[in-house]
Amino acid sequence: AGIAPSAHQMSTQPYKVLGQSSGSASHFTLFNIIPFGKANIEKAVQEAIRKKGGDNLINVRYWQKTTWVFIGYLTTFHVEGDVIKYTQ
Repeated sequence: AGIAPSAHQMSTQPYKVLGQSSGSASHFTLFNIIPFGKANIEKAVQEAIRKKGGDNLINVRYWQKTTWVFIGYLTTFHVEGDVIKYTQ
């Protein structure tokens, strides 16, 4: 878990805040050996930005949740933040 000022390097351009958004990305590991899917924090960030049609995510909060089941485990990365759009 953690916080960050922005998901990507900030531009010097002015921007407007489009609103809060969230994203997640998951993958499953069968028998603790065979991974299915690829989940990373960048995929979750892109989902959050895409939902609002913006360019970057600021005031980012992120965390990871792992759920164990009999045949393996599911790992999910979550992000939340304010989506911004750069203006001219």
